[in-house]
Amino acid sequence: MSFQPFIDKVQNKYSRDIQDFIKAAKAKGFFKPEVRAGEIVKWLKKDYSFGQGDAMAMYGYFKHLGLIPPIVKPSKGIDHDTDKIVY
Repeated sequence: MSFQPFIDKVQNKYSRDIQDFIKAAKAKGFFKPEVRAGEIVKWLKKDYSFGQGDAMAMYGYFKHLGLIPPIVKPSKGIDHDTDKIVY
């Protein structure tokens, strides 16, 4: 999946380089497994006036880059003693 059209749109629409958003999100501590999409979306909407769609796409882009690690939860079941990655 190519995010280039989205990156171009964001850079033009919000007059910021995509790296600025990555640095700002990192400074806010958003690149942790326990951080939910809603927290990042709320921040982008409040601080940068993102729309819902652009904010969700930015979250998806962060995940695509591997900046937001997956949540690891133990699976439940009688014969399951391994961990399961939840996306």
